[in-house]
Amino acid sequence: MTPNRALALYGSTEAAPEMVPLAVGPLSFTLDRGALRWVKLGDVEVLRQVSFTIRDRIWGTVVPTLRDVAIEKGAAGLRVRFVAESRLDEGVLTWHADIRGEPDGNLRFSVSATPDRDVSTNRTGFVVLHPLEGVAGRPVEVEQVDGSRVQAAFPALIAPDQPISHIRALKHEVVPGVFATCRMDGETWEMEDHRNWTDANFKTYSRLLSSPWPYTIRAGERVEQAVSLTFDGPAAKVEPAVRTATIAVDVGEAVTGVMPRIGIGVPSEYAAAALGASDLLRFLAPQFLICEYIPAAGDRPDVLVRYRDLAAALGTEAVLHAVLPNQAEPRAELAALAQDVGRAGLQPAALVPTPAPHLMSILPGTTPPAMPPLTEIYAAARAAFPGVVLGGGMHSFFTELNRTRPPAALLDYVTHATCNVIHAADDRSVMETLAALPHIVRTTCSFIGDKPYRVGPSKIGMRHNPYGASFAPNPDNIRLTMVKMDPRQRGCFAAAWAVGYVAELAQGGVEAIALCEPVGELGLIYRRGAYAQPWFDGEPRAQVYPVFHAVRWLAHAAGLGRLRVSVSAPGAVTALACRRPSAMTLWIANLSDETREIRTSGIRGERAFVHLLDETTFVHATTDVRDFADAAAGAPDVGRLVLRPYAVVRIDAIW
Repeated sequence: MTPNRALALYGSTEAAPEMVPLAVGPLSFTLDRGALRWVKLGDVEVLRQVSFTIRDRIWGTVVPTLRDVAIEKGAAGLRVRFVAESRLDEGVLTWHADIRGEPDGNLRFSVSATPDRDVSTNRTGFVVLHPLEGVAGRPVEVEQVDGSRVQAAFPALIAPDQPISHIRALKHEVVPGVFATCRMDGETWEMEDHRNWTDANFKTYSRLLSSPWPYTIRAGERVEQAVSLTFDGPAAKVEPAVRTATIAVDVGEAVTGVMPRIGIGVPSEYAAAALGASDLLRFLAPQFLICEYIPAAGDRPDVLVRYRDLAAALGTEAVLHAVLPNQAEPRAELAALAQDVGRAGLQPAALVPTPAPHLMSILPGTTPPAMPPLTEIYAAARAAFPGVVLGGGMHSFFTELNRTRPPAALLDYVTHATCNVIHAADDRSVMETLAALPHIVRTTCSFIGDKPYRVGPSKIGMRHNPYGASFAPNPDNIRLTMVKMDPRQRGCFAAAWAVGYVAELAQGGVEAIALCEPVGELGLIYRRGAYAQPWFDGEPRAQVYPVFHAVRWLAHAAGLGRLRVSVSAPGAVTALACRRPSAMTLWIANLSDETREIRTSGIRGERAFVHLLDETTFVHATTDVRDFADAAAGAPDVGRLVLRPYAVVRIDAIW
C-alpha cells in the first residue's frame, strides 16, 4: 500500500491552509487564516506576523474559521475584509476584520469582536511579532500608553521576563534611513521575548500578563483593537534584492568542534514497549537514555528495573531524570530514591533531580511555591549518589530554565528541553523555531559559563505541559498547538527538523542532545496506539518513522570532528558535516515545502555515496530498516542536488 504524498511528508492528510500573497506599494505580506505574515519592505522583513489571537484556558491557540473574505485592489491601495469565528468551550467569538494598505506602504489592521455568550479566555487580542534578523540587540523607540517616549533595545540575550511594557507604539530602523512604527490601539500592550519558547521573534501582545487570567468576555461585549504600520524615510525606494534559485552549501576543511552525543528520552509509560523494540533501538545506537521517574505521577520502582534492562540490552548509559515529590526534606527524598535505584540494580551514569514545583511554569513577578533551595537539593543528591555525574536545570523547557537559573557551579552539566508547538503549529512556524536555537545557546552559556550543556529530550510535540494540567486533544491528526501527538512526527518533516535541530545546537557547542522517544506519540518506532496513525495502522510491514534514520545517522557520528558548513539560505536549508578517518559525511535537509536546487562545494573524496530520505523513499525507509540503511547509491556528481520538500540527503565522500 502506497501512502499519499501528504502522509509521507506530514503524517496527516490535513490540507495545508491557503496562503494568499498580497502587495501594496513597496510592502508585501501573506494572508494566512486571518493573519498577516512575513510583512516585508522590499526584501527586508519588518514584522513576522500581525494576528488577532484567541488563547483558551490552557493557553491553546484557537484556529479561526473565515468566511466572506473580500480582497479589493485599486489605485487607492488594498483592502481585505472578512468575518472570522473562533470557537471556545463556552461559545463562539465572532470578529470582523478590516485590513487597509496604502500605496506608500502604510498598513492598518482593525478588528471588532463579540461573543455569542460568556466565554473564558487567557488572551484575546492582537499579537505583533517582530523578527530576529536585524532586530535582536538593536535600538527601539517605545511610545508608552501615557504618551511618553523611551529609548530602549530589543534584547540581545533572551530576557526571562517582559523587557518592555505599557506599550502604545514601537519604532525601529529597518534599513538605513527608514524607520517603521508599529502602533497598537485599544488596549495596553507589553513585549515578551518569544525566543524563550524557541519562537523566532519578539512578541508584543495585548493585556498585561500581570492581569488576571483566565478572564471572561461577556455575551454581546465588543472588543475593538487596531494595529497600524507606518514608515519614516524613503520607504517607497526600497526594492527587493535579487535572489538566485540555487542554494549554496559549502563545506570547510577545518574541524571546528565535535559532533554531539545523541540520546533518546524514555518515559515510564513506554519503558516496557521500548524493551520490546530493543533490536531496532540497538541498531539506532543512542549513546544514552533519559529515563524519567516521577513517583507523584504514579511511577513505581519497578520501572527502574525496566530502565536497567533496557540500558543493558542496548549497551548504553541510563541518565535518570527524577522528580522529587517535595513532601520531605531533600536529604530524605534523595536517600529514598537511592534505595529504590539500588534495589532495582540500576546504575545511572548521571542524575538530574528536579523538585516537583518545577514541573509547572513560574511566571515572572509571581511568588514561587515553597520548596527547598536548589543548593540543598544538589548537595543531598551528591551525598545520596556519590560519584554519579550530577546534572541540573529543568525537566521542561528553556523558558523555565531562564526564569529559574540553577547554581551551575554545583553541577557537572546543565540541561533543559524545548518544544516548538506552544504558540504556533503551522509547518513554517515550526521550522522557523530552529533560528531561535543559537540565541538559546548563547543565553544559557552566559549564565552557566563553561559548564557542559545538554539539551533534550526534545521533539515536535509536547512531552510535558508546564502551562496547564493537560495536552490539547488531537483526534483528527491535524496541526495544533499544545499537543503531545503531532502527526508530523511520522513524516519526512520530522526527519528534516531533527537534522536542523542538531545542526544548530552542535554549532553552539552543545555536548549531548536527546531526540524523540522509542515509541508512542513522540516516538521513532511504530507501534499501534490509542490514537489513529494513518497508513501505518494499515501497513503490516511498518517498522519505523523516517526520523528514525535521521537520528540513527547522527547517533553514529557522535564524537567525530565537526566541519564548518555555510548555507546561503539558512531558513530554507540546513547542513551539518563531520570528518571520519578516511571519509567525510555531509547531511543536507530541506526545511521547506518547496523543491530546492542545491549547489555544493568543498566535498572532498575519490568516491561519493548518497542516502536519500524523502517522499520517494518513504515506504522503503519505514518498512525495511536495515535494507534502507544499506541502500546508499554511488553518485558521480554531488555538486548539484535537487531536494524535494523536507528531504534529507546524506553524502559520504571517501578518500
